[in-house]
This record gives sequence, C-alpha cells and structure tokens, in this order.
Amino acid sequence: SYSAQAAGAYLAAPAENKEVSGDLAESYGYADSITASEGVSAADVMVAAAIDVFGEEAFTTETAKTMLDWSDSGWVKTYFGTNASNGFFVNHATPNDGTESSFGGYNGTMITTTKVNSGDFVEFYTYQSDSYADKYTYVEAPAQAFAGASFDVTVTGVSAMNGYLYKDAAAMKAAATALQGVKLATVDATTGAVTELEGVVTNAEGKATVTLPEGGDYYLTACGSDSTSTPVIMNPTKVSVLGGTYNVTASINKDSDHTPFAMCKVSDAALFVENGTMKVRFKTSSASYKGIFMGVVADATLDKT
Repeated sequence: SYSAQAAGAYLAAPAENKEVSGDLAESYGYADSITASEGVSAADVMVAAAIDVFGEEAFTTETAKTMLDWSDSGWVKTYFGTNASNGFFVNHATPNDGTESSFGGYNGTMITTTKVNSGDFVEFYTYQSDSYADKYTYVEAPAQAFAGASFDVTVTGVSAMNGYLYKDAAAMKAAATALQGVKLATVDATTGAVTELEGVVTNAEGKATVTLPEGGDYYLTACGSDSTSTPVIMNPTKVSVLGGTYNVTASINKDSDHTPFAMCKVSDAALFVENGTMKVRFKTSSASYKGIFMGVVADATLDKT
C-alpha cells in the first residue's frame, strides 16, 4: 500500500493491496540498490505512485525523469513534477537500518536502499514549512461509530523531520503531542479527495467531536495547520460507521437497577453513544421484558436488516 501527498492534498490516494514489481524503477531507467530477486524498493513503490498520478501514457521511459527523479545517493530531487522538499515513511516511521547514528537517532535509509515487504505502507510527502517543521499526525478514533451519533477524536503530532530520532513507529508515535487548532477531514480512499468537516477543530488537548451522517467506511485525517501555523502531514485512520436499521442480540443491563436481561432478540433498536458508552433503545419479545427499554449494551451482535 502507498500514498503520495503534497501541499495538503493527495496526489495518489491511499492505495491498498497494490502489486509492485521489484524491477519497476529499473524498467523506467532508474537505479536502486535492491535487485528484483531481493525484493521491492521504496523507489519501485514511488514509480508505481507516479504512474497512478500521471498515467501510463504520460509517464514513459522518455518522460519519467521530468516528473520523478533522484540523485545517485537517493535524494529525491524531482517530486511528482515539482522540486519541493520531501520525505517518506514506511509503516508510519522514518526507515532506518537499525544502527545508532553518531549524530543522534538512527541511520536512515533512502528510497533506493529501503526494502519494502508485502503488507508495508509507504507514504510520500512534502514539507510545506520553510523550516521543515511539519508535523506527522495521528488521529485516535473509535474503529466503529453509528450514523448521526457523535464521537470524540484526539489528534497528536510529531516532527516529521525528526523522524530519524526514533527507532520504530511505536517510538515515534509515543513522542507525539496534542495538536490544537487543526481541522478534521475525510479522505476518499479512491480519489484522494479531502473534504473538511465543517466546524470541527481540535481544542488545546487535541480533542474534537465528530458526527458522520451516513453509514459506510470513512477515513478521518487531520489537515491544514495547527494553532502555531505549523502545517500537518495527513495520516488517515479508518472509522466504520453503521447506518440503517439493525437487529441487536445482546446481554443488556437496565439503567434503572442494572438487572441483566437474558439473551433475547430485540427489534426496532436505536443505537447511540452517550458519555463514551454504547447504549440502545429497543423492543423485545421476551415474555419477562415486553415493551421498550433503554439499557447498556454488552456482548452485542449487530445484524443489518
């Protein structure tokens, strides 16, 4: 999987399960240090992204280096048709060879020397800040939500340029701090279109409240700049929103006295989140509990009708 972004927009949408051959870069006249028999390089992946951006008819062996090019040492000097300063992550971290650098952090690898394995995610990005202060972002959100029901998200960020300081993705994410003033948006996984959520901006703790009106899979990202005018690098997280009508089979505690319901089939269920707890209003055909109740859901199974 891979993506490419520049100036707060996606050039190549986050693409999942794309096949890239280990000799793709070489077939367009480029060189890297990973032979086809050894596997796929980040350079091969970048060429695949360029083909997505420009199309096979425009991106040819004759024109490729006017759109994408790098030095012998692996520094990308032409980034999708621009000379913008740029970088890349593999699996949400700056790639390195695992050895500590005498300058601090770890010795990074270049697109020509970075091997990419099946299932890896490669992100190409540009710096928008003249001082290379751009923050790589993380959006903490529930994996599932319900259409029309609000939920909280938290946005943190870490200096992309300082990615070399961290050995892996976990260490880099642990260094992230709350970002105030950034906007939230959804990303179309097919086109890469970024749509800002109106009025949704993080507070001093990096928190914001999001409501998504319809069912489906959404990719939430931070976008724009934070309260210090530092640009952010997008990193979408998936939220599956359940919409429509559902039947719920659940073990439920009544709000009134917390007496557990026996497992029973319920219908006409309305699902919502209140203070971080999933709740349901429902009708049940249970002989003991006929009528409409409101309870706290546990061990719930949802079946869409």
